Amino acid sequence: MTADPKDNEAAHRGLARDDLRQKKFEAAADELEKANELNLRDPWIWYYRSALKYEKAQATRQQMQELANMMQDLRAVAEWYPELADAYNMLGMARVEGGGINSALEAQRQAIALAPRNVEYQFNLGQIYVAGKKWDLAREVFMRLKAGPDRAAATAAKQQLDDLDTLQKYGVRPQRTGESVAPAGAASTPAAGAGAPAAAAHAAQDQDEDADAAPKPAPPKPGTTGPVRFLKGKIVGSDCSNPPEATVTILSGMTTYKLHASDYKSLLVIGEDQFSCDWKNRLVSVNYRAVGKQAGELVSVEVH
Repeated sequence: MTADPKDNEAAHRGLARDDLRQKKFEAAADELEKANELNLRDPWIWYYRSALKYEKAQATRQQMQELANMMQDLRAVAEWYPELADAYNMLGMARVEGGGINSALEAQRQAIALAPRNVEYQFNLGQIYVAGKKWDLAREVFMRLKAGPDRAAATAAKQQLDDLDTLQKYGVRPQRTGESVAPAGAASTPAAGAGAPAAAAHAAQDQDEDADAAPKPAPPKPGTTGPVRFLKGKIVGSDCSNPPEATVTILSGMTTYKLHASDYKSLLVIGEDQFSCDWKNRLVSVNYRAVGKQAGELVSVEVH
C-alpha cells in the first residue's frame, strides 16, 4: 500500500498554519497534534503551538492557555532560531500575562530590535507598559503609533490613549457596551485592549514556507519536552550564582530534589510577584519536567 503523502509532519504543520490564518483553531490544534506525533523535535511545531494559543486569546479576548508550557516552547524556539522576532513577541505577551513585567519587556524589546517596523510589536510594548503601570512610557508608544501611517495601529492606539487616564486614575478601563471591565494590571490586558493591529504568527510563516531549506532542528535540551510533573515540598535553598539560572533545592518528604530554572526572573510564580533566591523554608507546589530521578527543569512555582 502506498503511504499517504499528506500523512507527514511537514504536511500537517502546513495545514495547521493555513488553519491559523483562517482562525480555525480546533482544526489547527488537531493538525499540530498529528505533526507532533510524527516528530517531537521540530521547533516549528513548538512555534505554531504557541501561535495557536496567542491567536486564540487575541480572537476571543481571553487569557492565553497553558502559559508555562507556552513559555517553555518559546524559549526553546528562541534558542534554536534567535532571529525569529515573533517568538520574542509572543514570549513577551505570555510573560506579561503571567505577571512578569520586567521579563516581558526584555522579550518585547528583543522582538522590536529584530523587527523595528512591526507595529504589532510596538503596540504590544505599549500594552506591557500599561500592565506595569508605566503610564508615561505607554503614552509615548501609543502617541507614536497614533501619528504613524498604519491606520489600524493608529485607531487601536487612539483607543488606548482614550483609556489611559481612566486606567491610571481608577485602575480599570472605561466599560463599553458588551465588554467587561479590565483592570490596569490584569493578565488579560493585551486582549482587553480591543483593536490590536495585525495578528501574530505570521512573521515567521514565510520562512517556514521553505521548510526544507531551514536548518535542521537541534535535539531539545533535557527538561524542555516531556510530561509535566507535580511536586509539593519545602524550599531548602537556591543556588543563583550563575544568573539568570537557578538551582532550587526542594525537600519533599524524605527526598531532596534539585530543580533547575534557566531564567528564574521569568519563571512563572503564583502567590508572589516573582521568584526570590533568598527563599528558605517556604512551602511550595511546583510543576517540573523530570531530568533523572530527583532532578528536573522548573515550569512553575506556587508559594503557600
